[in-house]
Amino acid sequence: MAATKLTLRLDDNVIERGKAFAKEQGTSLSKLIEQFLSEVAPPIKQEHIAIEPDPDILALMIPRKTGGSFAGNADELGEYYDAVSTNHLSSEVE
Repeated sequence: MAATKLTLRLDDNVIERGKAFAKEQGTSLSKLIEQFLSEVAPPIKQEHIAIEPDPDILALMIPRKTGGSFAGNADELGEYYDAVSTNHLSSEVE
């Protein structure tokens, strides 16, 4: 993981005590603070969002064999939509 620089404003006495303690532990004040935060701060939860593809939108994006998109030809768009709906969608979203 890449390290990022952070500026903290702390009381001078706290900084000196922290440096002395870190030296006793054989580490740096930065590593000491990083270890402390790693132990006490809960992990950040990242919510997974599932996005279902819309066959209508996908059909407009797929190029035809003859060039261009399906947007200009309603018959081909309908055929493509039917094929995608039948072959690639496991169930309809209710």
